[in-house]
Amino acid sequence: MTVDGVGPIEHLPRNIRSAKSEAVEKPASSDAVNFSPEARERAEFEKALEEVKNVPNIRADVVAEAKRKLADPNYLSNQSGEQPFDVIADRIIDMLGI
Repeated sequence: MTVDGVGPIEHLPRNIRSAKSEAVEKPASSDAVNFSPEARERAEFEKALEEVKNVPNIRADVVAEAKRKLADPNYLSNQSGEQPFDVIADRIIDMLGI
């Protein structure tokens, strides 16, 4: 195989010096991080959400109050002797027109 048409290669001088670059200023030795207001809001939201997740779903004070009321035999009856559930059911039936 022969290669034709290859001309001479120009030789470049070996000691090509580029122009000196300007001295680079070194940053201050202390590092700093800046957060945007949106990032701060998001972090506060995430922290509040985590705190809410850690709150127990059962409120002991409400459960204790309900137990106390249900233990009282007079709690579920009103003065006319009807059960409140009966009164509520009658009102719902009246509203539905049944």
